[in-house]
Amino acid sequence: MRMSTGRNRVCIVGGGFGGLYTALKADSSGEVDVTLIDGKDKFVFLPLLYELAVGTASILEVAPSYKKLLKNTRIKFVQGLVDNIDIENKSLSVISTANKTIEYDQLVMAVGARPRVDMIQGADLYALPFYTVEDSYKLKKYLRVFKQRVHDGDIIRVAVIGGGYSGVEVATSVMQSLGRDSVVVSLIDRNHCIMHTSPMHNRQTAEKSLAKYGVSVNCDTEVREVHPDRVTLSTSGEEAFDLSTDLVICTAGMQQTSLVSDLSLSKDSSGRLLTERSLRCKSRSHVFALGDCASIEGDRLPSTAQVAMQQSEIVARNLIICANATRSEQRMSSTSLERFRFVPLGEMLTLGGDFSDASITSLGGLVQLEGPLAALARRVVYSARMPTTPQAVNALVGTGISLVGKALTSVIEKTTESRS
Repeated sequence: MRMSTGRNRVCIVGGGFGGLYTALKADSSGEVDVTLIDGKDKFVFLPLLYELAVGTASILEVAPSYKKLLKNTRIKFVQGLVDNIDIENKSLSVISTANKTIEYDQLVMAVGARPRVDMIQGADLYALPFYTVEDSYKLKKYLRVFKQRVHDGDIIRVAVIGGGYSGVEVATSVMQSLGRDSVVVSLIDRNHCIMHTSPMHNRQTAEKSLAKYGVSVNCDTEVREVHPDRVTLSTSGEEAFDLSTDLVICTAGMQQTSLVSDLSLSKDSSGRLLTERSLRCKSRSHVFALGDCASIEGDRLPSTAQVAMQQSEIVARNLIICANATRSEQRMSSTSLERFRFVPLGEMLTLGGDFSDASITSLGGLVQLEGPLAALARRVVYSARMPTTPQAVNALVGTGISLVGKALTSVIEKTTESRS
């Protein structure tokens, strides 16, 4: 039964970049009634998660509450876990403080993916995944304890599994936080090089920073098993060997949620929901999917906020097209919907937690920045990408002065060094 407003009821499952931005854009049209469901009470700006751990970003920047973000919207937020979706009858059940059934006209799946720590023996018991605010706080506690041990003269050994952006940023930040003379950080990746899918400029800048900080890079290396005090590694043609550790951080490996796995919808070989170019699920005209849980006609796109944000624009527009078609009782066809085309805008990363080093590649390599000004530019860009204007202002003001000061100080120091 449709609500008395006469507007289509849109239910969005998952409040990450794809889900939240779709909700905000669809709601701003005034054409649909939006319900957003997430198990947490806070949105997590994942690109800044490691900076929360090392103290260079605040919780208000990294994890604002949905209540605050949705304050001036008509969006209804439900905190709870979706345990069953009835595709045929267009309803779902939510486990929360007050269990409820929600009916909808259009469903948007934006649940992302979850860390797959069980792909390595012992990792689920002895490795710290790095994907949530809770993970960030755990790393922060480890660093606090390690700093005391360093003060007492101990050498700390940290292994980071996964040589992608997250692994590189975490490795350099841990090394910078504890000091290269007091910590041994090993970055482990099974590919032939770190950041193997990234632009050459960013990869080369990362390699220089890893060398500067003294991070041990182990490529073409598999993690066989994680133990309480070591990891067992192997390289092609070599016998397995052990690496002593005080902490193992896992940034590699993702898998689909059980909610997606249980849906009777078409999926690709990785378990992602197969969609048309419109991001509408195949064979189900009322279901859309985006982000890490979606596969557009079998194509694989980067698992980044940039992709999810661009997809949210198309999903929101198509939800409005569907709503208008329903209101006018017109027949909907696939050609009526807008098609998604990913436009790569570039990649950014910070190397070390003191904002003295970063790398940006944009416009197909026409724009290449590195160093402290790149770090400053990265935070300005991320501030602009915040979901609401007040949140963007808060992100800019909250640490802006500090960032500018650190960036300019680093530039001056480097200029002075080059002249001496």
